[in-house]
Amino acid sequence: MQMAKLGKNIDFHRGQYRARVTVPERLRPFIVKPDGTPRTSLEKRLGTDPRQAKKRSYAILASFYDILDEAKSRHEQGDTARGDARPVAVDSPKQCLKAVQIVREKPPEAPVRSVLEAKTKTGLSLEELLERFHQERSNVAPGTKKEHVIAVRMLSGFIGEGRPVQSISRQDMLDYKKALIRTPANCQQRFPGLTIPQAIKANEERDKPYPALHPNTINKKWLSHTNTILSWAKKNLLIDDNPCDGVKVDTGNGFQEPSRVAFSPEDIRAMFSNSFFADPSQYRSKHWALLIALYTGARSSSEIRRIKLTDIYKEQGIYVFDLIEATKNAHSKRLVPIHQDLISFGLLDYVNQLKLQNKERLFWDWEPEDKINRWFLRSYKAKVGISDKRKVFHSFRHSMKTELARCGVNRDVSDLITGHKDQSVGGIYISDQATTMVESMKEGIDRINFGLFRIINTNLLVR
Repeated sequence: MQMAKLGKNIDFHRGQYRARVTVPERLRPFIVKPDGTPRTSLEKRLGTDPRQAKKRSYAILASFYDILDEAKSRHEQGDTARGDARPVAVDSPKQCLKAVQIVREKPPEAPVRSVLEAKTKTGLSLEELLERFHQERSNVAPGTKKEHVIAVRMLSGFIGEGRPVQSISRQDMLDYKKALIRTPANCQQRFPGLTIPQAIKANEERDKPYPALHPNTINKKWLSHTNTILSWAKKNLLIDDNPCDGVKVDTGNGFQEPSRVAFSPEDIRAMFSNSFFADPSQYRSKHWALLIALYTGARSSSEIRRIKLTDIYKEQGIYVFDLIEATKNAHSKRLVPIHQDLISFGLLDYVNQLKLQNKERLFWDWEPEDKINRWFLRSYKAKVGISDKRKVFHSFRHSMKTELARCGVNRDVSDLITGHKDQSVGGIYISDQATTMVESMKEGIDRINFGLFRIINTNLLVR
């Protein structure tokens, strides 16, 4: 377990940790050993201490990727000869402890430059930096990786596309923060193709401008992602300093109004006492989306819309949703026992109907991605009289967590249900603990009583 945590490009070989990167076959003619034979891999011993090995690996792996980048560039330019690639002795710690360096043959009067020096001079762009970042952090959740791409695109559009990362200053990041404070929420969807300055201008020219990004969104998402990427670049000696370090919106130390809040009992009564929910036998995607969101605490489109019919089954004799396709993070992939109310409302019968229709997903018609969210926010919420802007689809998750706490469900069990704690395959699916935990989660989730049997016409619930 200890060795696995050091990273995918670090292994334990002959009593020592070792940094190792495989050289793609097409690049081997450009990366050779002192005897002129091609290298199949780049390797460097890191010692026996795991902490020191991990620390040393940052610079060494960065140097390996520089070598591969240089070889890739030469390959793309059509170089084919092996003779113009030769090993160069390491003469400075600043050269990232390189075991091998690749250079082209230069005229005698031209000085030999290290790959890292050449790359710094030509300039590593944000997009190139992100690609390298994801190569090393290959276990980043797809949802988070997508946010990284958006964060880089937003910053790049603000400071200028293709600009070298090394040239980004702290003032640039402070100016970017100020711009984000004025940036309209959902900027990419509302003003597609526009940079942040262009979107700000377009929004301010509207008769009724869209609300700006919330400070928490700026700090915890866009600035946070940018800081993570640039911090990694600094650790790997790709930039001298991280200009985003400590840059965030100052929200003060006083009370901050939450951006999202749970639905009140009155809100829940208003939503489910509406005639729209009068007949459970007629429930379809929109009905089940709201009910499942309420009774699972799932994350709307990132979890609910991905549920397959095969993800609904019995585990240890208990019907569960297997949120295996959840992409927020590793903890979001989990089992959630199905609340007895959902079964009583006819969820399993509905699942069987969809199977007979050869459907694959529970929400087979939930397209595009924000379809039901948009319907709920723009239509149904207003229809039942809920006007608080802080109450959104995600508020169902807040309601679930609030109710679990109110019912005295153990915090560990609550976290397992909502995906805030590790649920490894070994811990939940296979081991003897699985029965205990699934049963505990089922017992905890069934404590919840939103009173829907009193709210919905009960004589239609007899099945």
